[in-house]
Amino acid sequence: MLPAGRLVFTGGIRFLYVLALMLGNGCVLGSPLSDRYAKLSCAIVRIETTSGIGTGFFARSDGLLVTAGHVVYNRTYQKSDGRVTVTATPISGLKLHFTDGTTREATIPPISADDNNNAGVDLAAIRTGISAPCFIPLSGPGTLSVGDSVIALGFPASSSSGVLYSGFLSSLALNAVTKVGVIEGTDEIVSTTRNLLRVQMPITSGASGSPLIADDGTVIGVISEIPIVWTTDLTSLVRKYQTNDSHPQILISGFDTNKILSELAYVVSEFESPGAGLAVPIQYLKTPPVK
Repeated sequence: MLPAGRLVFTGGIRFLYVLALMLGNGCVLGSPLSDRYAKLSCAIVRIETTSGIGTGFFARSDGLLVTAGHVVYNRTYQKSDGRVTVTATPISGLKLHFTDGTTREATIPPISADDNNNAGVDLAAIRTGISAPCFIPLSGPGTLSVGDSVIALGFPASSSSGVLYSGFLSSLALNAVTKVGVIEGTDEIVSTTRNLLRVQMPITSGASGSPLIADDGTVIGVISEIPIVWTTDLTSLVRKYQTNDSHPQILISGFDTNKILSELAYVVSEFESPGAGLAVPIQYLKTPPVK
């Protein structure tokens, strides 16, 4: 468990990570955003599967690929004796598109207990066996504070070109209750309580799995949730839905469009505010050892 209050990362020595960036094959920290993108973008890939697209990044030179769990796994939830367990199964057709225009296929290894744990918090660490062109190390110890500047690198859903997002930590969502799925065979919603990072930056669809990068050049989190723009019209529809006041106005082929829009608005209301997104702290990730 991460500690309540401030998010304090423990274990190791942070300067070793920075030293690894300067001496090894890691991405070197740059000051201007253009320099940082030029040096970091070689580590990110656009992930294409039979179910959709997302973003991933290499965290080690041996080709360890990190992304959001929902990008590469189908997740099912079972409940037995009051205990909820998650089972992850790989999504097929994994293709990695690099920023230099090359494409590689990848296979997800057999699922381990650590993989299931990662999937339960919307993370994934995959041994691809690909020689990474460069990598972005995962964060070591340190303290995160509201207002810290961060960047993220990802891919818009409609483009194969990498995008740099710049912003700051707007909140440390400690012990946040997060809906993660539905119990198989029921309508019961599964929720977890964990610490999250809320970031203020214009995250776009396709950025799930993007690395959230601190000023020292290490990854502190993985983008998990994509926000949807909220409007006053949607707010009105949600209120009508919650008060059972969605009176029929337009019928198309027998379907009550006002009721459908109200239900859709209610679902959309679960997302974050415009210009914001959520990231899972990298300390939740369980990574396989280097072979």
